[in-house]
Amino acid sequence: MLNSGRAAHKFMALLQQSLLDAVIRQMPAGVMIADAPTGRLIAVNASVHTIWRRDPPVSSEIHEYAAYEGFRPDGTAYLASEWPLARAILRGEVVHREEIRIRRGDGTFGVIRVDASPVQDDRGVIVAAVTTFIDVTDDRRERDSLAVLAAASTIIGESLESNETLRRLAGLAVPSFADFAFVYLLGEDNFLHRSSWSAARPEHEQALATLRERFPAPTEAMQAIIASGRAELKPRLTTDDWALLPDPEQRKLLTDLGIASAINVPLYTSVRTYGVMSFARVDAGPPYDEDDLVLAEELGRRAAAALERSAFFETERAHRVRAEISERRIANLQSLTAALASAMAVADVADRVTQLLERVIGARGIVLALRDDHEPLLRVIRTVGLDENVVEQFREMRLDSGLPLPEAVVTGTPIWKRNREEMTMHAPVLSAIDTPSRSWAAIPLNVDGHAIGAIGFSFSEERRFDNDEQNFLIGIAGQCAIAIARARLFDSERHTREEAERASRAKDEFLAILSHELRTPMTTVIGWADFLKMTHSHDPELAAPIDALRNSARLQAKLVDDLLDVSRIIANKLTIRSVRTELNAIVHNAVEDVLMTAREKGVAVLEELGVDDVPIVGDPDRLRQIVTNLLVNAIKFTPAAGRVTVSVRDGKDMAELKVRDTGEGISPEFLPHVFDRFRQASVGDSRRHAGLGLGLSIGQHLVELHGGTVTASSPGLGKGATFTICLPKRS
Repeated sequence: MLNSGRAAHKFMALLQQSLLDAVIRQMPAGVMIADAPTGRLIAVNASVHTIWRRDPPVSSEIHEYAAYEGFRPDGTAYLASEWPLARAILRGEVVHREEIRIRRGDGTFGVIRVDASPVQDDRGVIVAAVTTFIDVTDDRRERDSLAVLAAASTIIGESLESNETLRRLAGLAVPSFADFAFVYLLGEDNFLHRSSWSAARPEHEQALATLRERFPAPTEAMQAIIASGRAELKPRLTTDDWALLPDPEQRKLLTDLGIASAINVPLYTSVRTYGVMSFARVDAGPPYDEDDLVLAEELGRRAAAALERSAFFETERAHRVRAEISERRIANLQSLTAALASAMAVADVADRVTQLLERVIGARGIVLALRDDHEPLLRVIRTVGLDENVVEQFREMRLDSGLPLPEAVVTGTPIWKRNREEMTMHAPVLSAIDTPSRSWAAIPLNVDGHAIGAIGFSFSEERRFDNDEQNFLIGIAGQCAIAIARARLFDSERHTREEAERASRAKDEFLAILSHELRTPMTTVIGWADFLKMTHSHDPELAAPIDALRNSARLQAKLVDDLLDVSRIIANKLTIRSVRTELNAIVHNAVEDVLMTAREKGVAVLEELGVDDVPIVGDPDRLRQIVTNLLVNAIKFTPAAGRVTVSVRDGKDMAELKVRDTGEGISPEFLPHVFDRFRQASVGDSRRHAGLGLGLSIGQHLVELHGGTVTASSPGLGKGATFTICLPKRS
């Protein structure tokens, strides 16, 4: 029985060992069992060979695990004692789902997911260890690719700035997909220029900086990719590939970095090609394959889409900026126009132009010069921001000097100098002037096709002077030219007006002096005429001459009084006194004053006065003078058998007085001037009525001093005239 039991136990042990071997052999996962504490492999299944693509040495011990090349995510290699199987043997560690990038026997790279665990006896002593692993290369690559693309989408969505987007995309590819990433963009010169780069290791950044500073982008190597529009996969870079770089120092710099594999992807959309994106790996990494090419192309498409979106954004922003600049320029031109509208002198125009433009266009210096009317010179009249010594040196410039401002005047066209080289080439004399200005514009001030001067601007930076800016500065010059031309006309008109005013004042002063000088002798003449009438009225031979002398003297005295009133009006010295008086009585007395004259001419004077008094506040003497002047004027222009009617109407607040006649009337052309001083409807040899034309003017002024109004109306020549006075009853 005993032998039978032992046989059964041995049979069962053999059966279990056989089953275990069968299970291990058929497992799809790699299985490795090692003895403890040596680490010698005692069991390895066929899946290990399939995954590693090499035969593992069965007799390996722990220190020999270094023959297996494994790498962490950061690229550092596993030491022999760091493999999960070694850790299980040496420290009893249980390892679960640890991912390791491995270099397989055929030189390719893969990723395995590893589990490891120690085997202990009844006493807890580690007697062995087992590790299992599966190949997750495809899963890991797909997961990493999706993660990279998701991150790329996030980056693209977060920014509209192309440079920032490309910098972050290049950084995204490192180190998960590449050890180096480069972005080359086509410039306006149609050459490739480095835009962004990224390196996995900090020590490589300095080498790349040197590469950027000292060597141009590999345009020739990339040109075929741009021309074909197809990506290029280089699993292993060869001597022929490096030969495309003409500079041996550049080749050495790149090969010293260990770059061994590369992918170049064109950045293009349906609209245009933007450049090339390159990815590179060093010798220690797996070479790029077709799967990597798919990911690189997708990154390139997304980068190109980001560039296109950024280009659209930049274009839209540029349009918006130009619109804002245009709006500001229009507002500035309006401000300039408004400022110049009130400038009536050339000096005022110059001041306002230079003050406003210094703020509006940001010029460092402004010079305004006008053409001399008599000599072929251009004279500077105002400057801002320029050195006084320089200004004095060019205060006067001959038109044939070749300097920009005179040349702009001579040719009538603007001159633009974008940098100092252009300026000194145009005018070598300016090369000796030490100035911080870096660009210049000289624009003629054209009026009706003739340049009356020029305005110059200097700027602290080099300037392109695009069409918009040129049109803006030309518009400013046009506004200045119009304002200066207008100011010159105003100056001329003002000078003429001042001369006329001086002549008018001289005339007024002469009239005042004349009237004062004539009054004394005329008073004497009237006095002696009155004396002769009283003493010789009984002598029939002297009566008529004495009356003629007396009437002529009184007429001349009336003219002198009118001249005195006019001189007082001009000097603003004619005053009135305000007392309570009665208008009907004043009118009646004025009629009495003119009855003799009216009878001599055969004109009837009629009064239409109410029975009630018309009280008014005013100067009785001056009111009588007003009515008398109107009656005298009406009698003068009314033929024999005509009539003059004077009426008074009492209103609540106003009293109305009218003088109507059946005389010659007033033409529509002369009616607006009927109250002007020294104005009569007929002048020169055609005059039929005596007088200076002062009575109505004096009357109007006296009415206005009383706070009233006087108006004239007439149906036309030969139909009489009506003068209406409205006077306030209280003042």
